[in-house]
Amino acid sequence: MPTIDRTKVIREGKKDGFVTEAQAYHMIRKYSDAYRYLQFDVCEVKKVHTSVESGELYGAIQGRLVTTEYNKILENRWIQPFSLRDFELPSENEYVMVFEFGLTPNETLYYIRDFSIDRKLNYNISNFGKSGLPTESEVNRASEVVNKKVKKIVPLPRYKDGDKFIQGRFGQTIQFTSKNETQPCLRITNNTNKFSEGGLHSPPLLFIK
Repeated sequence: MPTIDRTKVIREGKKDGFVTEAQAYHMIRKYSDAYRYLQFDVCEVKKVHTSVESGELYGAIQGRLVTTEYNKILENRWIQPFSLRDFELPSENEYVMVFEFGLTPNETLYYIRDFSIDRKLNYNISNFGKSGLPTESEVNRASEVVNKKVKKIVPLPRYKDGDKFIQGRFGQTIQFTSKNETQPCLRITNNTNKFSEGGLHSPPLLFIK
């Protein structure tokens, strides 16, 4: 057995039938990396796979990681949606959370949730380039996306303690709330575009018991 004394490691000589130091290191590294806690990074979306002919890649994205691959040229690696039950397809220039899952070196990258940067519920596509120095073609493509998308100012609903919201990009809201803090109710709004006091909006009192 190796003797470990603070930073010094003394290893026995190699013997027939034993794995080498390098083999042991790579085996330990392989499985320790695969089963450590999940580490998330922020990904700047650059391509969205929306072609129905793409098969299993349908809904996948491609982008540059803000931290772990900062300022690197885009690689041809598709990032899959982690859940199709609670799913929202991001747009180019938006940011999502990504993480790896699976045994190295064949782990798969997955993404969850887009960021509502600047508290926008519509398209958060104007703050591109945070993942590093973009190329000229990326800047041109990002500008094209910004000019092409229909941007709508969607007001946030008034929050109440205990509420849960599902909100779309264009003013749709499903609010799980309560009538008088004891009676549960559900509010559904569509095409909200009016602000009330405080820059928010109050959903109509449509109660579904």
